[in-house]
Amino acid sequence: MLETALGHLLEGRQVVEANEDYSNDVDLDIKPKFWSQLQSLLKRMLAASLPSSTGRVAPVAQSSTSNREAAKLKEMYRLSLKSSSLGQLHALHKLWIS
Repeated sequence: MLETALGHLLEGRQVVEANEDYSNDVDLDIKPKFWSQLQSLLKRMLAASLPSSTGRVAPVAQSSTSNREAAKLKEMYRLSLKSSSLGQLHALHKLWIS
């Protein structure tokens, strides 16, 4: 369900150019709310992807997949915190599908 929500938010890249600079979307009132929602979702997904503290050992294949997903989500969250333009959604989407 969270992955679906992330996919929908990343589809917002369709309305802006990949290299669009800050000045073109500065007047959008929705932008701060959008970034806040995206950051919140990425934070929840990252927390869910981290190993639990129950002490259980995950199988090696599952563990390496989880580690890659967690690293990807961590990088996406970091980028979202520094984002100032909706044009940067293209970079987040590229990272997500990699």
